[in-house]
Amino acid sequence: MNRPTKKARYRPFRVAIVAFITTFVVVGSIGFVFWRYILPNVHLLPFVQNQQITDFHEHYGYDPNTPQVILDATRLVFDHTPIIHKHDDGTDVYLPLSFIQARDPFVFWDESAQRLFISTLYDMFEFIPNETTVLHNDVPVHFLPQAPIIRSDNQLFIHAAFMSMLYPYVVKYSPDHNIVIITSVLNLMHTAKVSVPRSALRFSQSARAAIAAHLYKDEMITVFPDAHDTQSAPINPELIRVRSSSGLLGYMPVNELEGITTFYPVDTLNITPLLSYGFIDNLRHQPQIWSGGPVHLTWEGVYHPDANNVHMQNPIHPSVNVISPQWFRLNAETLSMDSVASRAYVDWAHNKGVYVWPLVFDVNNTHARAILTNRDARRTVINQLIEYATELNLDGINIDFEHLTAPEGPYKIQFLRELAIPMRQMGLTLSAAVKVPIPETMFYRRDLIGLTVDFVMVMTYDEHWSTSPISGPVASLNFVNQGVVSMLREVPREKLIMGIPFYNRIWRYVVVDDTARTSRAVGLDHGRNFFEERGVNWVWDAEIGSYFGEVAVTEDNQAIIYRVWLEDARSIEQKMLIYTTHELAGIASWQRVLGSESVWNVLAQHFAPR
Repeated sequence: MNRPTKKARYRPFRVAIVAFITTFVVVGSIGFVFWRYILPNVHLLPFVQNQQITDFHEHYGYDPNTPQVILDATRLVFDHTPIIHKHDDGTDVYLPLSFIQARDPFVFWDESAQRLFISTLYDMFEFIPNETTVLHNDVPVHFLPQAPIIRSDNQLFIHAAFMSMLYPYVVKYSPDHNIVIITSVLNLMHTAKVSVPRSALRFSQSARAAIAAHLYKDEMITVFPDAHDTQSAPINPELIRVRSSSGLLGYMPVNELEGITTFYPVDTLNITPLLSYGFIDNLRHQPQIWSGGPVHLTWEGVYHPDANNVHMQNPIHPSVNVISPQWFRLNAETLSMDSVASRAYVDWAHNKGVYVWPLVFDVNNTHARAILTNRDARRTVINQLIEYATELNLDGINIDFEHLTAPEGPYKIQFLRELAIPMRQMGLTLSAAVKVPIPETMFYRRDLIGLTVDFVMVMTYDEHWSTSPISGPVASLNFVNQGVVSMLREVPREKLIMGIPFYNRIWRYVVVDDTARTSRAVGLDHGRNFFEERGVNWVWDAEIGSYFGEVAVTEDNQAIIYRVWLEDARSIEQKMLIYTTHELAGIASWQRVLGSESVWNVLAQHFAPR
């Protein structure tokens, strides 16, 4: 009898071991797949899913008594909690005013008047907090039985229903989770139905993420196909961002949706804005009133009524199509506006084919602050301007408030917003002159001025002013170009008018004491003649873009040096290259009587004669 070999005796054990390992690997693989991909989304194990549900507030650490706000697919965070008023007829939702302030820079709180203003170029809404009456273009109206604007704990809140009349948002309150749901009605919206008996809504884009809620068959949800949870790793492309009808945000399998519909809510939800022309969109430039082509404006210095007749004896150059006489001055004592206007001057200009946009100026900060920060004084001045526009047959108004400080900055914007409404209704052109952008003047908010008026004039001068700590040119090429380039970041070129200086600044030095330095501004011809009569040797400075001149004289036994960086036809021609390079809306010169024939001829090359 043959005995089995040792190798044969152990063969059954080896087979068993191999079988065990194979079974372990197969079963383990199946178990992993089931645990990783099937179990999280299975609809036949409710007892497992119920154990995985995590309360919305508990998951994020929110106070259940604090309303949460969801805008489309994003949770918003406010410094102040929305106010929810529940009553027998429903629920009133008041959102922090900061919600619309972040989307509309013209929402203005007038601290001096304790009133809130919301404006368009056609409408001005004025609110007294906690009162139901609203002034709409100065007419009392009632939009809601509740106050549209309330104050609570010294903070302002806007009624959601009223906000939806003005801005493109629909607001719904979900008591299930104490969530305020805001939908942007002008954005493309996607909705769908749940196609399975029950689906898991997960907090993040991971198949193993905690479950926020169960979504049941035929339940309507909002889908955000382009939104992703960037904090989840790895991202599961089969899970899509959704919002439940109760406002919960999360992710669910895309293959558990059906009937995806795409639409604009404003077209399907029967949403009607309060304003007949549409929702407020103050970040879009409105069509200009002006249709007269490139603007060639010149300012006219008028310091007393009789000066109008004197200026009328000086012919307007044929290339000029707008003239802006300095007629209206703010008066801090009367809280109104003084005038040296002349109907005869307007008729004279119109007979020459020239539009008239009179200048309104502020003299100094005392006058500006007194008018701008006083709600009633602003209305007085605006009413005066509208009356003058009618009586004098004006074509526009030019605002030049140069002496403001940061606190008055927002009030200037509000003044322009209030003035723009009747101006646009009357078909009049509104423009404003501003200084070149530098850090010290950023509070002027030229971008908001540009969104309000038809034209913005940037005064690319005085680079060195009368009391400048150092002497230098009135407007070097670099100063002008940088001013224009900086302005174009805030104002579109079709609204930007470049300022041109029609004057020279003569600097006077006492040789024995160089600190005894003074300057005076003179006309273009006067400046040239002053130096040429004293034997100047002109030197062209290509970098500055002007001639430099210096003469030494003796006055009262003192050695005196006079210097100038000359503005003349050649320097203006260099500046006009900046105008043409940037394709600006026009130019504006200060001031007409100081110009010279040679400079007018240079400008005439860029503007067709009337």
